[in-house]
Amino acid sequence: MSESPLTTRRGFLRTAAVLVPASALAGCEGGKQPSSETAAAGSAASAPNARPEAGQAVAYKPRFFDAREWAFVEAATDRLIPADAEGPGALEAGVPEFIDRQMDTPYAHGALWYMQGPFQQGVPELGYQLKLVPRDIYRLGIKAVNAYCTKAYGKDFDALDASTRDSVLGALEAGKVELDGVPASVFFGQLLQNTR
Repeated sequence: MSESPLTTRRGFLRTAAVLVPASALAGCEGGKQPSSETAAAGSAASAPNARPEAGQAVAYKPRFFDAREWAFVEAATDRLIPADAEGPGALEAGVPEFIDRQMDTPYAHGALWYMQGPFQQGVPELGYQLKLVPRDIYRLGIKAVNAYCTKAYGKDFDALDASTRDSVLGALEAGKVELDGVPASVFFGQLLQNTR
């Protein structure tokens, strides 16, 4: 006696996973393809924000970060999510550009955070307790990490080899590095959160 695909839970889920997207697509604009005039008008309207074609690389110019900070962000995000056989890394996915653009949002200015004192060091369960907003965390953190790397290795973070960058990031994550102006683990946490 053979069971139909809908009588088993797994069979039902497989069928539903195929039918729901298919029915949603069929209902979009009656399944009509846009005319060539509509497609041309749509592509012309989106041209200023359009991405370049494959093979055409357009260098992004950061708005918030200066050149030294930008080099740090690219180097750090590349080590946090490196490209491998499984897929693209942070650089290919545009993570540095995302972080730079995010620095112009209300989030980065702390507009969405409760930023009234008192600012006291408390237990981690109390959450974020600093008077720094994300923009300040990045500015102070990058400057302090580059100063630490220059003192310890004689180079800025982005000039270090990959294994040394990994060890510096590991020390930041563990809070084993003393940074001026911002706790190392807070800076690393902000960077990792935005990179993800």
